[in-house]
Amino acid sequence: MREEIVIVPTHEAEIYVEDTGPEDAPVLVVLHGGPGGSSYPYRAAWEEELADYRVVYLDQRGGGRSPELPLEPRYFTVDALVDDLEAVRSWLAVDRWIPVGHGFGALAALEYGRRYPELVRGVVALGPWIHFPELARALWRAAFGGGEPPADPTQAVEEAFSAVGPKPLFDRLSFPSEHGRAHLEWIVEGLPLAGSEGVEAAFRTNGLWELDYSGHLLEYPLEVVVIAGERDGTSHPHQTERLADLTGARLELIPRAGHYPWIDEPEAFFRAFYGAGNQLQPCSNQVGEAFGLVRVAGAVELAGDHHDLQRVLEQVAAVVQLPEAVGAERRLHAFAAGERQPLDDPLQVGAAVHGGEAEPVEERLGT
Repeated sequence: MREEIVIVPTHEAEIYVEDTGPEDAPVLVVLHGGPGGSSYPYRAAWEEELADYRVVYLDQRGGGRSPELPLEPRYFTVDALVDDLEAVRSWLAVDRWIPVGHGFGALAALEYGRRYPELVRGVVALGPWIHFPELARALWRAAFGGGEPPADPTQAVEEAFSAVGPKPLFDRLSFPSEHGRAHLEWIVEGLPLAGSEGVEAAFRTNGLWELDYSGHLLEYPLEVVVIAGERDGTSHPHQTERLADLTGARLELIPRAGHYPWIDEPEAFFRAFYGAGNQLQPCSNQVGEAFGLVRVAGAVELAGDHHDLQRVLEQVAAVVQLPEAVGAERRLHAFAAGERQPLDDPLQVGAAVHGGEAEPVEERLGT
């Protein structure tokens, strides 16, 4: 697979970028969760499944494999993330792409689409976080077993983190099984990353936990697809349904899955993901259909129903006669030849205070 690794200079930061896959394929840009973190676990889990897309994986400023920044709030705003993303697009000379944002990354994906709709085919939001006061309340209730959280969401988060700790608390809400948590930790084990706690703290100083992005979603200029696990306590239903209602997005729920549905239920997740790519890439309807059928064929084969397998393969063969379905055709040939892989088990803003008076949180974060 084609791979180019670059450090892209942006305003006041440098961004670690991995540009992968066919250069002439539809382009996805992956915006990982956080704040902080890395795109590494996404590529590790998605690379094979998304081999027919050009996928750009980046580590957001100050975190992951991107060079560290001084942990000053002025460096960590949603506007800054959006500016970085546009700098990466320009550096790679991509005409249009589809931002795929997970958790906190969905906020940056949506704001980028709102600011640059002419450069975006649509947005895919995975387990999105758009209403941070509501997320703060969910974290507080998870920490204390219910009850009424403080009215101040930042206070609620600080109390919850002090009682349980950020990681164990997010684990409670994110993973429906111990298997999923262990699998993700196995993926990231040993990866040298810049610390994410300082990045989160800088965003917190800028008022992240007070941010309700809902008002910016009215009359949203792009098509949005929301994919989430039914058991994702960080996002569903309070974030997912709000986003779908405000933007008219299609909401795809993955049964039995949490915040990482590609780990909990990979078959169902990638079926929904291919459908999203198909919906946002109108010229590739046949490709999306073929991808879905190939995945169904794999499931049928595992079930041992060879009569149904033959029927599904005939449908795939009919689809991939079209020249634009080269990727799906390659997958079909590999499948027919027995080369089958096992299913995966395992915003610009100044200082927070001007003239001694606090700015509204939307201005501090740049939204």
